[in-house]
Amino acid sequence: MLATEERRQLLNFVQNSPPGTPYLRRARIILLDDEGATQESIAAELQVPITRVRQMLRAFKREGASLFPKAVWSGAGFGPEEPITNAARQIVAVLVAWLEEYEIQLGEESMVTAVHESRKTIRKLRTGLRLFEPYFENQILRSYRKRARKFMRRLARSRDIAVFLLNLEAFVVESSDSIGLSDQDRLLLDDLTNYLRSRQSAADARVKEYLDDGKYRRLLADLKAFADGDNGQAVAENATKVAYVAPVMIYQKLERVRTMGDRLEQLQPEKLHALRITCKELRYTLEFFEGFLGPDANECLETTRLLLLHLGEVNDARVHLQMMDQIDKRELNPAIAIYRPVVEERLQHLRDSFPSLWAELNSPEWRANLASAVAVL
Repeated sequence: MLATEERRQLLNFVQNSPPGTPYLRRARIILLDDEGATQESIAAELQVPITRVRQMLRAFKREGASLFPKAVWSGAGFGPEEPITNAARQIVAVLVAWLEEYEIQLGEESMVTAVHESRKTIRKLRTGLRLFEPYFENQILRSYRKRARKFMRRLARSRDIAVFLLNLEAFVVESSDSIGLSDQDRLLLDDLTNYLRSRQSAADARVKEYLDDGKYRRLLADLKAFADGDNGQAVAENATKVAYVAPVMIYQKLERVRTMGDRLEQLQPEKLHALRITCKELRYTLEFFEGFLGPDANECLETTRLLLLHLGEVNDARVHLQMMDQIDKRELNPAIAIYRPVVEERLQHLRDSFPSLWAELNSPEWRANLASAVAVL
């Protein structure tokens, strides 16, 4: 099935890729099949459905090497001395590979994780497209960014309801008589749960309709063409090296984060949400160049990630309160009256505990670590 050189390149890719690398599982399926393993044993070893194994093998038989991006075959990466335009294409290639993996899962019955991961990856993609936009002609990256945002918005409702359901169900399971949750209360909350499940099904259906329309797949195809160098003309006179521009990009994102931090005032959830978006852009920018930053980058990223987890919970509570306000079924009012104070209390606790986390990221020590990480460039 595989030519000698194809097998060598796929083995090199598998052996040198950390867990979670896009296309890694796909490469392992094809290598195991080439070794004579049965489809059943491949599915068991890789812990994937046998239908997924069959799908990948059929696709490889039909598409061959084009089933993988060029980076898989070349083993290419980018270093600090390369033009930023090369880095842009390779970063986009990795993110599109992730999105293609999640796209398969978005069509399945249980798609909560795929929705969440797709949104996160699209936001990271949009951060990259914004960073690299000045280095390509005709605002092509801006057009990709706008198209990606449309799909992210369609995923939002599905994701928000899913998290609401998880939190509500956890509250019911963890509650005891000591906090006054009676059998009648549980029945009322079951009604709210069933209502949310119906809304979840409708939101998931809208995501699948958008996928079936083909616009998302065309966006991914265009992004792959950009990653392969077939789309997107680089600005002719610009050959800026990664090492020269990466520090500027990082510190521009930090400037926005610190400016947002000065405007928090009474810690309104809406402003904390805006800070969260800006912190995500800082995190993703650091992650793009993490491979050749100094070792202190790890601590900077860990602090940023912890802050973002906290801000994510703040935003979930804010959104869930809004969702309860929008429910117009009077019969659910008693359930909402039970659960709303729980969410309000959670939100208040998160707001009260935010300043200590913010102080860590906003400290001179954190900035010194960042300066040390960037100084190696």
